[in-house]
Amino acid sequence: MGNKTELGLTWWDKIVFIVIAAAIGSVQGFFMKVLAGWAAKIPFIPLSPLWEWISEWHGSWVPIFGIVVGVIAGIAFSIYAFNETLHITVKDDAIIFRFKSEEKMIDSSDVGTVYMEKKILVVLDHHGKELYRGKQEAKRYVVVDAFRHHDYTWEEQDPYYNQYQQWYPDHPDFPNDINALLAARKKALKKDKKDEAEALHKDLTSRGVVIRNKNENKQQVRIVRAY
Repeated sequence: MGNKTELGLTWWDKIVFIVIAAAIGSVQGFFMKVLAGWAAKIPFIPLSPLWEWISEWHGSWVPIFGIVVGVIAGIAFSIYAFNETLHITVKDDAIIFRFKSEEKMIDSSDVGTVYMEKKILVVLDHHGKELYRGKQEAKRYVVVDAFRHHDYTWEEQDPYYNQYQQWYPDHPDFPNDINALLAARKKALKKDKKDEAEALHKDLTSRGVVIRNKNENKQQVRIVRAY
């Protein structure tokens, strides 16, 4: 494995994804005129004048133009999808997470435990505080082998599993400010405001709060008292 291990989409994965996306785009582009004519007949569809205009195009250049546009769209979508995928570099002395335009490095001396909840990778410190949580695409056994190879403590499940409590408004075991933030996060999740919910999650994490979601209505919570 060398002195570092990369987790995420491989170059082969990316090539296959690009080829498939470009192929789908080219097929859709070839039938662009037909699809535009169909879309123009749907009531209340956005950009209806544009679809009507495209459906009136004529000439042998139309399918060729559509294929080119479809291939470009497929490649552009692939690049966007890659940017939305978490990439992890595991080294003996640090773990580096790259997602979208953000990068976070965690020193190995700060890491207490690493485990997974389905596809979600979670890194805790020595007190049980959450250092990182994110969805990754690598196979579980690959992730396990990578972290064990670099001498990180791997657990098959959350080692603090029995310390979580089911949260409800004004929970008596949690401070008022924590209850307020949890209520705001639940509200944001219900309204599908993902960025707001994520910002609230980060705020809670900085206060030593660890959250496990069964769904948007059920938040299981524990507080790391060292923080």
